[in-house]
Amino acid sequence: MTMQENAQQQFLDMVKLAVRDGRLAEHADQLTAIIMQQPDHPAFGRYYGLLCRQQGRMADITNWLAAIEADGRVSANSLTERAAIAAMQSNIGLADDLAAQAFALDESRDDALTIRAKVALYQRDYVRADELFRAALALDPDNLDAAYHHASSLQQQKRMAPAIAMLEHCLALRPGHPQVCNVLEYCYRRTANWGRTAALEPVVREQTRAAIAAGGVPAELPFHALIRYGDDHYVRDVGAAFARTLGPAVPRAAAPAPPPDANKRLRIGYLSGHFYDHPNMHLIAGMFGHHDRENFEIVGITYGPERTGPERQKIVEQTDAFIDFGHADNVNALQQVKAAGIDILVDLRGFTESSRINLCRQRAAPVTVTWLGYPGPMPPDVVDYQLVDPIIAPEQDRDAFGCALAVLPSTYQMTDNTQPVGAPITRAEVLPGLDAETFVFGCFCQPYKIEPELFAVWMEILQAVPRSILWLWADDDLTRGNLRAVAVAGGIDPARLVFAPMMQKQQHLARVQHADLILDTWNYGGHVTTTDMLWAGVPVLAKRGTHFASRVSQSLLHAAGLPDMVADDADGYRDKAIALANDPAALAAIRERVVAARTGSALFDTPGRVRHLEQLYRAMWQRYVAGEAPADIHLS
Repeated sequence: MTMQENAQQQFLDMVKLAVRDGRLAEHADQLTAIIMQQPDHPAFGRYYGLLCRQQGRMADITNWLAAIEADGRVSANSLTERAAIAAMQSNIGLADDLAAQAFALDESRDDALTIRAKVALYQRDYVRADELFRAALALDPDNLDAAYHHASSLQQQKRMAPAIAMLEHCLALRPGHPQVCNVLEYCYRRTANWGRTAALEPVVREQTRAAIAAGGVPAELPFHALIRYGDDHYVRDVGAAFARTLGPAVPRAAAPAPPPDANKRLRIGYLSGHFYDHPNMHLIAGMFGHHDRENFEIVGITYGPERTGPERQKIVEQTDAFIDFGHADNVNALQQVKAAGIDILVDLRGFTESSRINLCRQRAAPVTVTWLGYPGPMPPDVVDYQLVDPIIAPEQDRDAFGCALAVLPSTYQMTDNTQPVGAPITRAEVLPGLDAETFVFGCFCQPYKIEPELFAVWMEILQAVPRSILWLWADDDLTRGNLRAVAVAGGIDPARLVFAPMMQKQQHLARVQHADLILDTWNYGGHVTTTDMLWAGVPVLAKRGTHFASRVSQSLLHAAGLPDMVADDADGYRDKAIALANDPAALAAIRERVVAARTGSALFDTPGRVRHLEQLYRAMWQRYVAGEAPADIHLS
């Protein structure tokens, strides 16, 4: 090896280390100089493209690619870079094709394999994604991008132990990496590893604080923020920063001249990637058929992997039009939604996984709304309105919410009062070996909603009610094992934690009727879960919350005519649970009220709830036609 080759190899090693440590910009000048001399450099080309993308230097990428392709040739550098750009633009089909071509030219390109793996992950083809991630990591075990997204794939498959191991590997590669810290803390929380959660959570919070103070975008996602903290002001600030990742906001345009008819038949578009057998769809499946078709035209707009099944078919049949733009990139998706002539676009995902709320930010319709999917404040430069109710968005916390609020008179959450409940199941079938005198406490919320303080109170309740069990749901062995270990440490026989297996929704609603009392979670309470329990006729005990996500059960119980089932604090929650377990007559009376709520409460009045929605939609439209900016709207 010549001296020049030796120096270049040393610099290449430095660049690789800088990529891993997030310091690539430190070598920008020298890296750029090398590329200016040899645009298609086999070793440094990939890092120059990465540098430019990190710094937003898209014009430099264009010039660089033009230099490489000047004579009509293609190279692994140019193909991989174009694949990366296509992926950034959500053109995943093109990204996969270009990355495949790049790897065919140069089988050392672990970055090309990583792009293909991320495409497969987006498509939820986990077998292919994992195979490609493993291949990329075999070429370069220090490929942080591949390792991080491989962990995401494992997490989505509920393979929590290997997902956590992969994330811990990522953190060893790059200590303090904000994205890794955020997701790893969530995985610890999700699996009830509360010791490690407590160690990492302050790190994430400080990283978020520093990023926002510097005018940047924190790694902490808005959804993770509302799980961790019962503070909508904090969640609001994280969401406002996150909104900048959605691309430039398109200003709200004035109504055209002459203005549209304020009383025209409105074309309402409901936007979601979850129009299939999904919890949020269970809430609104009965809504579409109750819309007033004389005054409203209803359009379902979906995206993502192709879906079939009776749930999808029902929605297709009950909407006036149904648009599926699949995996279309942002430009094409925006064109399709605009072409549909939507008057009011109602996003159902917010800042959650698989959201396309960027279509609201980019003004796919004159009026934009968010609802249901994301229980946290939404910035005004993303949507015009957020559908809420007086309990989840109380007047004293109005400053925590960014956009205009459209306030429903009862609970904000829709329900389906035709949702079927499965055929009766015996107690012996769902809780084998349990005698008739054993009291069954239950909680079917996802494990990430369980906090150590809450679990400690649950253990106190079990101590005070010796002939009782706690019926839970957890979908992986690691979480179940960790919860049992905490129970043992609290002096509780782990056999008193009974874990329900996954079950089809109708059968689940039938089996939960064997629970005596549902104990709601605190910082992120039951939403669909609480509605399901009440629909099944099972009493729910909640605690008063401090932010949107923790107030939903309170809202639902008030709408069901059961405000007395909301405790003011932890002591009241514990004491009421114990009292009801020891007073069969009082519990039976509450259960009768829960059953009566199915036909006699605002919560399950689906037609009436739809009328309220329509009144709010009409008021939003009238403000738009009158040239008035979005403002809070309250229905009396």
